[in-house]
Amino acid sequence: TWGNVKGPTIEVSTDGRTATDIAINPKTGDDEGGRYRPCLAREGFSTGKHRWQVRIVKRGRTLVGICTEEVTGEWREGTNRSPHQVKEAWTVCVPSNGTGISKWHANSSSATGLPQLSEGETLEVVLDCDARHVTFLVNGQAGSTAGTNFFDLPDGKTFYPVVAFGGDDVRGASF
Repeated sequence: TWGNVKGPTIEVSTDGRTATDIAINPKTGDDEGGRYRPCLAREGFSTGKHRWQVRIVKRGRTLVGICTEEVTGEWREGTNRSPHQVKEAWTVCVPSNGTGISKWHANSSSATGLPQLSEGETLEVVLDCDARHVTFLVNGQAGSTAGTNFFDLPDGKTFYPVVAFGGDDVRGASF
């Protein structure tokens, strides 16, 4: 479930299962602070293998992945600490049209070859803390390249599921 560590104008449902961007201007978060306002899950993982799915309720350009406990709700593009810019997060960027999904880490990106992701479909995240890698799947399908994996996650860290909203002007993105 989504927790209380989140950027401005992100609403979490009472059951914690849905996070929604409620900004009037998603790219700024209504306060000119910049794109990609994060929302972290309540629980993180430091050992073992974990799988979870994020269902696209309403599309908008978003980041989905994992981050360490250093990431806070104030981290976003306007502070040069958006999840796609920092070494403390490993994400994929899902464009509003669901095509051309790329992976991001420390301000570097590459193609994933993941299939298109539409509203109602799921992005699955597989985190193996012991092997120190994370994999992304769309509706259970891997990408056409090896680019759906991040390896060499840092040892001794706790990783939290994360989504970040406001990559474009689409209002109401929801996971």
